[in-house]
Amino acid sequence: NSTIGRGSNIRGKVVNSVLFQGVDIGEGAGVWESVLMDGVRVDPGAKVCHAIADKFVRIGAGASVGEEFDALVPNQRHPDYLSSGLTVIGRNTEVPEGLRIGRNCLIYPHLDHSDFRAAPVSSGSTVMPGAAHPNA
Repeated sequence: NSTIGRGSNIRGKVVNSVLFQGVDIGEGAGVWESVLMDGVRVDPGAKVCHAIADKFVRIGAGASVGEEFDALVPNQRHPDYLSSGLTVIGRNTEVPEGLRIGRNCLIYPHLDHSDFRAAPVSSGSTVMPGAAHPNA
């Protein structure tokens, strides 16, 4: 039940998702009920669930996005928009290897490893450039 765009390379599992062009899903990685825009890369062993990833996002090896590891709470900055469990990742962001990101999270665009100062990123958090804490 998925739509896979041209030029995508799937070596893992994709279920009930939409993948745009040139998406790369690594060995042992999984994507469930998500939308991945052009050029998204999900490295080996990473998991993506209930998420929207904008263009050229990279999910590091063994990372988990949209994981339900804590209480499901609305996003603290935007509770009217992110309360159903969806996590959104902005374009050109690199999610560090092994990082766990909960649900209802907003991850700003153009972030790299140094912007993720707290781990895991709890459900309802927002990660912005230069923020001291993911809920800032």
